[in-house]
Amino acid sequence: MAALGASPVNLQTTEMYEGMQRGVLDCVAGSIPWLKTYPLWDMVKSVNTTALGTFHGSVLINFNAGAWQGLTDAERQMLLDRMPRMMRNIAEAYETDDATVIEQVKEKEKGITFGPGETDYADAVAAQAVKDRDRVVATGKDRGALTPEEDADRFIALVGKWTRIVEDDRDRDLVGRPVAGLRGQGTGRDLLQIQALSDNRSTGQNLEACRGAICGGPLHLVPGR
Repeated sequence: MAALGASPVNLQTTEMYEGMQRGVLDCVAGSIPWLKTYPLWDMVKSVNTTALGTFHGSVLINFNAGAWQGLTDAERQMLLDRMPRMMRNIAEAYETDDATVIEQVKEKEKGITFGPGETDYADAVAAQAVKDRDRVVATGKDRGALTPEEDADRFIALVGKWTRIVEDDRDRDLVGRPVAGLRGQGTGRDLLQIQALSDNRSTGQNLEACRGAICGGPLHLVPGR
């Protein structure tokens, strides 16, 4: 946000309402359902719908490396088969929540407008995304990643691929197709690779080092001590 000209404020999400009420905050970067949850719709007048990216600070399933290796192939496969559909369900739930809250805003006549905002704002977000790619590559090199350039480009390509798929085909079975084997080649494997390529910035590994012991998707492999 600082790159877009904003001044970050160190407040918890539960303090946003009071922050806006007292003039400490001019705006909030968050999800649309926050309008109801916190409830910011008492004060917010407009929502800029330009996508700012995704939040990678939480996971659905965590495994210690030793615990993961202690599972049988069948047990691992059971988890992997269900993760792509779980990821798809979560994404759909977020979309549904957005639509529900937007409709409630209209029903309650809150007077909030939704839209992409000015063109220069979207251009600034796109420019920052390019800088972020270079920053991530540099961080990967510093932390010992073997192929950070290739990993970053693969990550971007996979995100683009799946953005087109979900825009053109909303088939739940297509997007949630199970992984084909522990080293699967199916559509589910792409979803795992997207997260694996992202996670490997901090672990100093690359995708090749993770094969056979998946690092990614909603399941994170945490090196044992």
